[in-house]
Amino acid sequence: MYLCNCNGLTVTQIVRACSNGAANATEIFSSFGAEQCCGKCVPEIQECLASAKEQNAFQGIVIKGPNIENTSTI
Repeated sequence: MYLCNCNGLTVTQIVRACSNGAANATEIFSSFGAEQCCGKCVPEIQECLASAKEQNAFQGIVIKGPNIENTSTI
C-alpha cells in the first residue's frame, strides 16, 4: 500500500526507513532520493517515526530476573 503517492513510497519502505534511524520526514524522503511534494503523507510518517522511537526504547530495556543459582546436588 502506498503511503506517499507523490513519490510512490510504500508503507513498508517508510517503516524500514524509520527503523533504520531516519529522524524526520526530510531524512526519509532523502533516503529514497525524493522530496516532499503535497505533504499529505507527513502526519503518517511522523506517526511511524514516533512508533520506531518507542520500539527502540523498549528494545533498550533489559529485564533482569533474580539471580538463581543451581543449588541442587547430584
